[in-house]
Amino acid sequence: MVKKGQTFQSYTEEFKLQAIYLYDNRGMSYQAVTEQLGIPCSTQVKTWVRKYRNDGSLSDQCGKHT
Repeated sequence: MVKKGQTFQSYTEEFKLQAIYLYDNRGMSYQAVTEQLGIPCSTQVKTWVRKYRNDGSLSDQCGKHT
């Protein structure tokens, strides 16, 4: 649940690709990737890997209107 005033960490596409590379090419677990890169939750890495495998995109356009 999102709390009022809560801020979220944003990551660059390059950072996300690094995490995906470590998982896919180096055989690291989600937990190992999060520990090495300082990401609070392994679920975030799972989401990036799934998105990248499904459509090759990592853009986070959820809730953003241009």
